[in-house]
Amino acid sequence: MLGYLKLSTGKMPQDIRVSPDGTTFYVADMMADGVFVIDGASFKEIGFIKTGKGTHGLYPSRDGRKLYVTNRGSNKIHGAEKGMGSVSVLDFATRKVDVTWPIPAAAAPTWATSAPTASGSGCRAATTTSSTRSTPRPARSRSFRSARSRTASRSGRSRVATRWATRQHALRR
Repeated sequence: MLGYLKLSTGKMPQDIRVSPDGTTFYVADMMADGVFVIDGASFKEIGFIKTGKGTHGLYPSRDGRKLYVTNRGSNKIHGAEKGMGSVSVLDFATRKVDVTWPIPAAAAPTWATSAPTASGSGCRAATTTSSTRSTPRPARSRSFRSARSRTASRSGRSRVATRWATRQHALRR
């Protein structure tokens, strides 16, 4: 541990990412509703970017030009409450928010598994998951295997590994 950095107004940091060039850290703070910018060399706070209520997760784009910031709180867009949150797209080069995509209330994303995606000029806000299934799962077919092979497959071992372990155990007796 080299040291601690107390943020100027933040009370609840949630996530941290480093810039693609490795010189700057970005810290999402849920209570400050934005992202703190930290200089990596001097370990000092050099800026703050307001992104949205309940700033929570940081996800760099695959090409390393954008940082997707998930905001968990409700969004006020043009004076009206819209949805369950938003995703702000931050440009690494300018350190400014390019666009903020609202998440509709019907989407109800699971924030731990959400990952925003962009496709050309049109964008989709987030990939969402649902805890309930609309279609029932198909029944699993039963195969007639020995108790040892069922136990082996549950433990993650292959049948060959189980046989080898059984032989080794028998040889040690």
